[in-house]
Amino acid sequence: SHIDAGIEALKKAKQLLKQYRQSVLKAAVTGELTKEWREANKGNLEPESDVHGSTNAAVAGREGAAQLLDRILKERRQKWEEQQLKQFKAKGKMPKDDKWKGKYKEPVGAVVDNLPVLPNEWCWVSLDFVSSPDRALTYGVIKLGDHIENGVPVLRSSNVRHLNIELKGLKKIDPNLSDKYSRTILQGGEVVITVRGTLGGVAAVPNEYRCWNVSREVVVIPAQKYFDSNCLAIFIGSLPIQNWFNRNTKGIAYTGINIETLKEAPVPLVSKEEQQEITQIVSEKLDAIQRLDEEIGAQIIKSEKNKQSVLASAFSGQL
Repeated sequence: SHIDAGIEALKKAKQLLKQYRQSVLKAAVTGELTKEWREANKGNLEPESDVHGSTNAAVAGREGAAQLLDRILKERRQKWEEQQLKQFKAKGKMPKDDKWKGKYKEPVGAVVDNLPVLPNEWCWVSLDFVSSPDRALTYGVIKLGDHIENGVPVLRSSNVRHLNIELKGLKKIDPNLSDKYSRTILQGGEVVITVRGTLGGVAAVPNEYRCWNVSREVVVIPAQKYFDSNCLAIFIGSLPIQNWFNRNTKGIAYTGINIETLKEAPVPLVSKEEQQEITQIVSEKLDAIQRLDEEIGAQIIKSEKNKQSVLASAFSGQL
């Protein structure tokens, strides 16, 4: 009975660790985790260089978030216009007026429903806003075909776990097939998220996975320069945003999230410096939780063996 009580206590401890893990992620996405950091660094953030080499100092307060938002939107439009002019020049047909500029599409707005209030220095934006304008937010390879030992590794939903990429059962496909889905060939630094079947998988892509690809049930989010992919994965993996995904799934027999809905998914817009601070703090805490979880698991196994040993001794008369 003492062993059973101990095992039960250990199992409760594992459950509490799971809850604590989600509490850490929620504190990260709501800004509570870095509240003291913001106070200590208020008005003392490093200026950020824009695409033209000029600098813009981040400003505290809601106005600061609005300024950063405005700067990113202006850069996106300017980059799009530059690309369009290059295309006109390549065709030898330069525009006579500015009507072509009306074809530019602003990123969709975030659908913010039942989400926590953010700090004054932050604001909600959509994943469409987060994504690089150079690469589309899209699904991967539809039909993978046979496994090819020397082929291109493909991340499936079974590989993309919660803030972790599991390589067990990794499938490799024909390089020619992968090339047909060039938009989702990984470059390193993206975020991948499962959108079909079992939802909740999200992880940052390490640089060593460059030239890999993803399957149909995984979407690649090519984060632009203002976003740290590890912090973005932490935000998406938090309970408030995971709940948002669950509320916006579609389908009955085979549920999932389509691209248009995914573009509207909300994430906080935060300074790059604070994102890096969040990533560091969360990584340290999750590593500590993982170590403790493994230790508790080992203790449970040991206790189960002790219980069997006691019973064996009792039945053999050696007790």
